[in-house]
Amino acid sequence: MKEEKSLKILKWNFITSWDEYVEQLKTQMATCLAKWLLDELFHYDFQHQVKAVNAMIEHMEAEAEAVVGCLDLILKWFTLRFFDTSTSILMKAMEFLKLLFTMLSRENYHLSEYEASSVIPYLIQLGNQKMSCAKTSVPF
Repeated sequence: MKEEKSLKILKWNFITSWDEYVEQLKTQMATCLAKWLLDELFHYDFQHQVKAVNAMIEHMEAEAEAVVGCLDLILKWFTLRFFDTSTSILMKAMEFLKLLFTMLSRENYHLSEYEASSVIPYLIQLGNQKMSCAKTSVPF
């Protein structure tokens, strides 16, 4: 957040997923994710992304502290998926977010304003879209 305020990084506020946001996020996530997971998350093929999200779901509870430590970046990655055309990755993203928010609630974790602003406006936008799969999957 400090970097964002000092304009060292782009403010997370966009309508379409621009390449510069994607590259910035990939660089930031490299500090908290294994290389193989990072490669899968940013792979051009959505099937690799689904595989990565499945791995994240599988390890979410065991790696809860690490998830919280990178929460803002994880949430930002998922907001990028809201702009994808693949229903498979969108549905997998919604599944992950439901599980994530359930885990955070159970741990009495409250999103910071920064974390919330990284994802909530995009969840609302997604819920307002006419895609029935998105409307029924928004995790709130």
